[in-house]
Amino acid sequence: GLVYLDGYVFAMDQKGQIWQSDNENPTSWGALNYTSARSEADAGVAITRHLNYIVAFKQWTTDYFYDAGNASGSVLSVNPSAHMEVGCASGNSVQRLEQTVIWMANVVEGGRSIMVLEGLNPQKVSTKAIENFLNASNLSGVYSWVYKIAGHVFYGLVLTDQNVTLVYDFNEKDWHIWT
Repeated sequence: GLVYLDGYVFAMDQKGQIWQSDNENPTSWGALNYTSARSEADAGVAITRHLNYIVAFKQWTTDYFYDAGNASGSVLSVNPSAHMEVGCASGNSVQRLEQTVIWMANVVEGGRSIMVLEGLNPQKVSTKAIENFLNASNLSGVYSWVYKIAGHVFYGLVLTDQNVTLVYDFNEKDWHIWT
C-alpha cells in the first residue's frame, strides 16, 4: 500500500525497503529516497500510518519510522525503542481507523492472532476459536474491511479459503463468525 505523511508518499517492498516520493509530488521518486526496515532479516509485508509514525510490518517483526527531516536519502529515521517482535501474516488484513490499527499478527512462537495497536503497544483481541481459523488458513484471498454503523465499529477479516468472515465488534469487544 501507499502511505502519506508530512507531504511525502511512502511504499515498502518485500525486501523491507521504504521508498519515498519527492515532497508534495507523488509522481516523482528519487533513486536515493529510501530507507530500510532492517532490524531483522524477515520480508516486508505491509506499511501503514499510525499517529505520526510510518509502521513497517514485516513477516515476524514491526518497525516504526518518524519524519526526522534528514537532508539526504529518506526523511525517515527508525525509532529503535518501538521495535516489536510481532509481524503481519497478511498485508490485506491491515486496517486503520481513527487512532487504531488492527491486523492479523504473526509471531514465531505462537502462530497467528488479531492485534490492535493503540499508542505503540499491541493488544491481542482474538480468542482461541478465532486463532484456530487464522492458523488453519493458507492465507490465499485474505481481505479485510472496517465499517461503522449504529454506534458500533466492526472489523471484518475474510478468509476465502475457509469461506468465512470473522467480525470483531470494537464496542462490544466480541467476535462473530459470518458465513
